[in-house]
Amino acid sequence: MTRGRAVSLHRTSAFDLPTPGGASTRILLAVPDEPAPPSGFPVLYLLDGGAYFGTLVEMVRLRRNRPAMTGVEACIVVGVAHPEAHPWDRERRRREFTPAPGGDAETFRRLLHEELQPRIETDTPADPERRVLLGHSLAAAFVLDTWLESPGRYDGMLAVSPSIWAFRERLFGGLARVIDAAAPPRPRLRVAVGQYDQELAPWQLDAPDPDRLRARREERRMVDDAREWCERAAAASAPSGDGRPSVHFEVFAGEDHASVLPAALTRSLRPLVGIR
Repeated sequence: MTRGRAVSLHRTSAFDLPTPGGASTRILLAVPDEPAPPSGFPVLYLLDGGAYFGTLVEMVRLRRNRPAMTGVEACIVVGVAHPEAHPWDRERRRREFTPAPGGDAETFRRLLHEELQPRIETDTPADPERRVLLGHSLAAAFVLDTWLESPGRYDGMLAVSPSIWAFRERLFGGLARVIDAAAPPRPRLRVAVGQYDQELAPWQLDAPDPDRLRARREERRMVDDAREWCERAAAASAPSGDGRPSVHFEVFAGEDHASVLPAALTRSLRPLVGIR
């Protein structure tokens, strides 16, 4: 078969952002075709962009073509990725999303907040009041940590199948500060997990060593931990401006750790970047 020309996503671009230590971060960018509203477009900051950028871009475009019907307005999508690695550099990803000790999440967070966001808001018609941070798995645990550590930075967040087990003590311990009445308001947060994040899916029953796989999932408690964490966070958080709970938790029946991501992305677009 003759290999054809490469296919690219319409109206997307990429640039590299210098990173402390000599590496760089690849930024994938999709900007809507239409004129921006007076306040600018909402911006979706997608972690693990090398894996999920195209998925989210097309989801947004499908929904915003008929905003009166879908309730979703046009928005800018920013994917944060690793150059020359697809879908990511595994070791670098672990460091960037893991707080110290053992990781360098604070440095990565400063890159997002002090380098990337100012550039996006200078170079594109972005609304600085409507930033949304999205992550899956270990990146979703980083989203929860950012919800605790940088409350005024985002308007909304989505954490899909967060790997709370990776730094459980920090994430649960951090909730104590949210209970403090003096703590600033937190952004709206949606947390989604798949039914099979904590149990074996029917198609996995014949996998090699299913007992070991089942035991690991039970130990990691990805559904139970996410539910408990959200219950505590919701109890300490005021309702959002529209009266809805500021913390929303949902289990997606029939979905596993991978398949829950597109389901959660499409379900969350209206709550996060719906027409106001």
